Amino acid sequence: MSIATNKSPGTWREGFTVYVRPTTLALAFLGFSSGLPYLLVFSTLTAWLRDTSVDLTTIGFFAWVGLFYSLKFVWAPWVDRTCIPLLTGWLGHRRAWMAISQVAVAASLILLSQVSAHQTGWIAVLACATAFSSATQDIVVDAYRIEAADNDNQAAMSAMYILGYRVALLTSGAGALLIADFGSWSLAYLSCGVMMGVGLITTLLVSEPTSHEQKESVNNARSDDRPVRARLASNGCRLLQATVCCTDHFFFCGLRCCSLGHSCIGLAVSVERYCDGGDG
Repeated sequence: MSIATNKSPGTWREGFTVYVRPTTLALAFLGFSSGLPYLLVFSTLTAWLRDTSVDLTTIGFFAWVGLFYSLKFVWAPWVDRTCIPLLTGWLGHRRAWMAISQVAVAASLILLSQVSAHQTGWIAVLACATAFSSATQDIVVDAYRIEAADNDNQAAMSAMYILGYRVALLTSGAGALLIADFGSWSLAYLSCGVMMGVGLITTLLVSEPTSHEQKESVNNARSDDRPVRARLASNGCRLLQATVCCTDHFFFCGLRCCSLGHSCIGLAVSVERYCDGGDG
């Protein structure tokens, strides 16, 4: 009696088809929406304030806005368990939170574009609102990515998310500086606020993912009949995903440490200048 053999490995073309699936492509646009606000409250904001002659000490204190990204685990359980009236019934739990956070980021950036650089109080409030909304969006997009695909496709989903995130960093970094150079800082932030519509449109077009409990039951049922070779391949994908995520995490931790270092350097330079002026 013959026993069914394992499925032979696919071709390169078949391997790349996972990246053109609608759900996988959607993660690139959601990654773009997640990455767009990040530099707008860090280096791009610093360049704007410095270009308008705001003192270094004040600029340095804006680095503390990054704490929202580091502390998002505090309100992540609340986001995971709380429903938004009306929106949850219409869009579903994950999509409702993604939509509300994307609208909040867009509104904060558009309002930020209308504020003068010397109104540092309002800039601080709007920068905090942008960072908080952006961190909340990161929470929900990560949850959506995990629930929208099975374990075998998680590596591809993470890759497309990071691709969109990196493109957004270029857009909100070099792109915003180019817009400010040819136009104004107000136009740069307004343009980025409008570009948040990419994520909102994607949220409205994608479908609500399967709940975590249903997804686990399906994955467990599949794993019982999965050949050993396929299980090893799945474990390799998860290892690749974990490696990429850890590398990305440490990269951004480095960015935040640099931002904090910039704050300390700015404070030191300001004190030195003040002392030099007093001695003169």
